[in-house]
Amino acid sequence: MQRLLDAFRNYKGDVENLLPAAVDSQDSYDRFVTIMRRINQYLFPAFMPDTIIPLHALIVVQWLKGFSLSRMIERNIDYHRRTGRSFKLPVLIRSTMEMVEQIARFRAPKYLSAYVDVLNMHLVAIGREDLIDGDVDIGTQLEFGVSSRTLLSLVELGLSRVSAVTLYEKIARDDLSKEDCIAWVRERDTQFEGMDIPAIILREIRAKLLPGGSAGAATSTS
Repeated sequence: MQRLLDAFRNYKGDVENLLPAAVDSQDSYDRFVTIMRRINQYLFPAFMPDTIIPLHALIVVQWLKGFSLSRMIERNIDYHRRTGRSFKLPVLIRSTMEMVEQIARFRAPKYLSAYVDVLNMHLVAIGREDLIDGDVDIGTQLEFGVSSRTLLSLVELGLSRVSAVTLYEKIARDDLSKEDCIAWVRERDTQFEGMDIPAIILREIRAKLLPGGSAGAATSTS
């Protein structure tokens, strides 16, 4: 960690370039590639070999965006085809699942959290506390596969990741607490049938966020 801190101290560019970028920004993928290489060089060789760091970064970005596993597998197939890499479909499916588990949910949370902790120490030392994100830390985001306060609130309320992402796309806000999410659902419960939400997800939303209310009505009519 001292080597990483020294690297931050010796960095000559804009300190903001050391930070992970918001997952929905154009810089997010490139920034994760750079950070993973910096972790390998100064902290621990966690993302090896270096040649597949771009794929690791892609998996992390897709996971944080809330992609389902099936969608990530489809994207991985497209990636291999675009880059001319040969693959066997069963092997690619298994390897994608392993990368989600080993990279997105284990190595990335562990080492990116350490990276951000050391970076935050450096930011405090140079008087740039304004750059420290005090909301959802990167480790929590990766653990749950969510990238916003609203998504994390929905998961904490008991929704599956798939249902949380589906509802989040309808809410279209990043800053809602658990109480805010429940209030949003209550206000729009009668409008859900027109929102193109699959029935199985709608039942889960009502069961978890409207217990004893619309959930019972939805169950009795299904």
